[in-house]
Amino acid sequence: MAYKIKKMGLKDNILNFVSDFLNDRSIKVRIGSSLSRPYKLENGTPQGSVISSFLFLIMINDIETPENNTKLSLYADDSATWKTGSNLEALNRDIQAYLNKIVKFFNEWGFKLSVDKTVAILFTNRRNKRLDKVKLHVNGKAIKVQTTVKFLGVIFDSHMSWKPHIDYVADRCNKRLNLMRVMAGTPWGASKSVLLTVYKALIRSVMDYACIAYDSASLSVKSKLDSIQYKAMCICCGAMTGTSATSLQCECGQPPLHRRQRMLTDYGLKIKSIPNHPTASTLEDSWQNHYGKFKQGREPYGVKVKKILRSAAIEDVPILPKETEP
Repeated sequence: MAYKIKKMGLKDNILNFVSDFLNDRSIKVRIGSSLSRPYKLENGTPQGSVISSFLFLIMINDIETPENNTKLSLYADDSATWKTGSNLEALNRDIQAYLNKIVKFFNEWGFKLSVDKTVAILFTNRRNKRLDKVKLHVNGKAIKVQTTVKFLGVIFDSHMSWKPHIDYVADRCNKRLNLMRVMAGTPWGASKSVLLTVYKALIRSVMDYACIAYDSASLSVKSKLDSIQYKAMCICCGAMTGTSATSLQCECGQPPLHRRQRMLTDYGLKIKSIPNHPTASTLEDSWQNHYGKFKQGREPYGVKVKKILRSAAIEDVPILPKETEP
């Protein structure tokens, strides 16, 4: 760690502070009233410390850069590498080559890559997924190839239908609806405003997470979430099943879940208006190219945003000036 901090140009007090923070640390394990002997730590940072995540980012800051159009995504200790193309053998070869570099980097700097938590997924529209041809290894062990994978709280499936993710979200929200039912007892229950606050904090927030991405799911799949909002508003108002959804939305002051369109448009305008926005390069292909024809509501992100901006007569987005350094 001291070597990498020096490499970044940090020295003197900050270097001494980090060195004292990491050196000569020991732990004990308590089970009931029993306490283990001290165990000296040779690697890692204290869990829960304010600067532990920052020190981790410093350690992986100089990770190997991908080549041959292979991409890398890093978010703390969750990472993913991928490549697109039609030649599965070439994809397999290039991904494996980069995995070898990552493993070498981790071994050199004392990281341990969990093979059990590392999985591969093949995104394709073909019915024959050819999963048996995806063969990747980490430290000599084969990586599991799955049809669904969870990354940063979002479940991706091989056909990008978003059905497994929305089923997962619906299951979480249905359990929280039971909490609202308990709170809405007739003689003593919480008021409508309190129940709406619970809905927005515990249920709508879950449905909003990654909604910009999963908005390309089919209407029948997304309708499961509409049903959850309808049930929640019935609980808030004490309304009977069969009450008009539009009436409930007006009574509760809640927009329909189609507000995802506004959210993705707001984000699109933000990307286009900020110079060198980090997401711009990722979405560049989606902005410029339209591959094939898409069913209503299932268009890619860039296609949807372009349609909305065109319908609102917003063709050119003003670019905000760059902030000047002090």
